[in-house]
Amino acid sequence: MTTAGTRLRDAGDAGALGAAVREAAPTDVATLDDLALGAPTALRPGARIAVTILHRVVSDFTPGHIPAGDVPVDPLRQAAVLRGAEAVLDGWCLHLGLGCGMLAAAAASIRQMSGSGPAIAAPPGVTALGADEGAMQWRTAVLDAVAGRLEPLERIRVGLGLSETELGALFGVSRQAVAQWRDKGIPSTRSDAVAHVLQTVDLLDRKLKAGRLPLVARRPSERLAGRSILQALTSDPAGTHEEFAAAFDWASGA
Repeated sequence: MTTAGTRLRDAGDAGALGAAVREAAPTDVATLDDLALGAPTALRPGARIAVTILHRVVSDFTPGHIPAGDVPVDPLRQAAVLRGAEAVLDGWCLHLGLGCGMLAAAAASIRQMSGSGPAIAAPPGVTALGADEGAMQWRTAVLDAVAGRLEPLERIRVGLGLSETELGALFGVSRQAVAQWRDKGIPSTRSDAVAHVLQTVDLLDRKLKAGRLPLVARRPSERLAGRSILQALTSDPAGTHEEFAAAFDWASGA
């Protein structure tokens, strides 16, 4: 591991982690610092740039934190990207600046979820954007940047944090079959299942805290009789969508 990677792993507080991020990715920090997010019209293009950089940097940061086979890497990376983007609204960016704050929050997420280092809490406070109605606009722009323009299979894969093999398993096919679906279209015999899974992913993405779905989807759920969301979607995509749609409709009306 490089010296910068070691500092990312061993940093004991937000300030030390920020310094390690500046050393590890100075160009990316500078590019993110230059984003102008003051106007509502700047949020969507800014989110696209931020998500692109976060995906690349998170991929660079991840190998130094995760011993092979310890945790599912794809959902961890996805959650870290979303946590980094969320930092635009909170104390990470308030105290460390836009670029350093986003990348430090992503690095802290990787450390915490992989168990590779002690958890580092976000510095206190919220940014000006996080304190007004622009916060929801930013979150929407980030989710759109991550998945909104993707075709249905990719939206499902990204939303649930799946590998191509896991995406195939979700529909009971191989990754090679998924590749054919992408090229030639989803077979009519599978279109209903894909639609129900996509509706469930979109629903949970809206209702859960940003970045949580890839992890929540793998955990056993009492609502699903001890199955995980992934297991339930695999065996009964229509019923799983109905279950969550009814649950959130009830919660909204209660």
